[in-house]
Amino acid sequence: MVLFEELFEPMLQKLEAWVREGQAPNHIPEFEQYLQVCRWPFRKLEYAFALDILVERLKPGDRYLDAGCGVTPLSHVIAARGVQTDACDVDARLIEHLRVLNTGRIYGSQVTFSCQDLIPITH
Repeated sequence: MVLFEELFEPMLQKLEAWVREGQAPNHIPEFEQYLQVCRWPFRKLEYAFALDILVERLKPGDRYLDAGCGVTPLSHVIAARGVQTDACDVDARLIEHLRVLNTGRIYGSQVTFSCQDLIPITH
């Protein structure tokens, strides 16, 4: 859980400040909804597990895809480490809002967002 506290928690605090200051648009309830559940013990465990693997393997200059990104700051945590980060979600409305909001202003890192349905992809 150390990586959660070191890397993820500061991003959550930035998101909370942004919401608290009234900068989160009312038509995007996902931000406040996410903040209600993001620190549940099993969520922290999920993020800690993912961060442990990602931080160990991804180096500055690598490329990372956050598939099913929603509003979580995970993609920004990775981008802040110098990794070229793309984030996608099937929710076109949410992706457009994330683009317009320029979430990099909140987190201090840049992520490229796109609307993608990954179900049709075959391996």
